[in-house]
Amino acid sequence: AVAFSPDGRTLATGDSKGIVQLWSVATHKQIRVIHASGPVYSLAFSPDGRTLATGGVSNSTQVQLWDVATGRPTGTLSDGQTWDVYSLAFSPDGSAIATGSADETARLWDLATRKEIGTPLSGATNTVSSVAFSPNGQILATGSFDDRIRLWDVATGQQIGETLFNGDNFSV
Repeated sequence: AVAFSPDGRTLATGDSKGIVQLWSVATHKQIRVIHASGPVYSLAFSPDGRTLATGGVSNSTQVQLWDVATGRPTGTLSDGQTWDVYSLAFSPDGSAIATGSADETARLWDLATRKEIGTPLSGATNTVSSVAFSPNGQILATGSFDDRIRLWDVATGQQIGETLFNGDNFSV
């Protein structure tokens, strides 16, 4: 997994051993090493660049949050279940995180309370492998291994419009 910090000065990398490395883009030197609780499939920096979120194989903690300056953990996002996180995205204002997971759902998390917002966004028939917020933070796009893209209203948790098919059999 890879992610640039918002200022572009730091690159975070994560691997199957749970090792997260922060690198200086200018010098190509390692800044720090973080040890996640398991394999890391996804990384995301908060919009202010102070927090790094890691997601991957779970044994009860779905997302770990880290202080970028110190490399110390600052919290977790978990609903007590065990599901693997394949994608992470911070909302543009930094108040929420979206996760895409192997349980065929996406979830929205409030960073202030560290609690899930609403119910899981469901409808995929395979792993939700990608999540992205619109620039204004009002829409969440999810992509899944079932070759479908769904758009969600962040405020209501409802799907917007028809599911988009990203496969071979489509017409323009």
